[in-house]
Amino acid sequence: MKKLTLFAALLLGALTVNAGDYKHSIGVNVGNQYGVSYKAFLFGNENLALQIDLGVRLEETAGSFKYKIGDSSSKFKFKSADFYTFEVNPNVLYQKEFFSYDGGKLSWFVGGGVSLGLMGEYSWCSIKHESWNNYDWPYRIIANENGANTIYGKFGFNAIGGVELKFTKIPLAISCDFRPGYGLGFWGKKVNGVKQNNTLHFFDYEIAVGVRYCI
Repeated sequence: MKKLTLFAALLLGALTVNAGDYKHSIGVNVGNQYGVSYKAFLFGNENLALQIDLGVRLEETAGSFKYKIGDSSSKFKFKSADFYTFEVNPNVLYQKEFFSYDGGKLSWFVGGGVSLGLMGEYSWCSIKHESWNNYDWPYRIIANENGANTIYGKFGFNAIGGVELKFTKIPLAISCDFRPGYGLGFWGKKVNGVKQNNTLHFFDYEIAVGVRYCI
């Protein structure tokens, strides 16, 4: 019983030490992106942070965009498309506290970052060729019956803004953010034995909730 009491006291002491402001935190993201999340404040500055997220992201494109097939001048215009990526997304943040109470404090943050990863498709898309009027049909932009992928990837830029709740009695931070961005998908495909280098330009967005343990 004494050992159990001593262990509980040590655990409570450790939690209390880590309960205030933190320098590092690690946890998970859920939402459009599912994966691990790491955040660190830079150069001893409580307002400047780096957040790195790694995981699977479900891309929800916003608005119409164009897809160029190979080196030809033929272009397709999409109404919508949904696909997934496995990517790393580092963001530099400016963070500022705006409200505090006995149990924690709220901060807002803004910033921007880049994303780099692999890309795959998980649904059919609505497509219209520029030279065909009012003709919509489903299409798979990355894989279809005419060929197989050889490589596919994604590079993009994004802004980020959100809020974070940092608890004072436990070493835990919960954040919610919105990330609008621009992306470029690229891949090679062989169609009838001829390799095509294809590009896909799109605007997308992400809503993510992060739960991280503070150190």
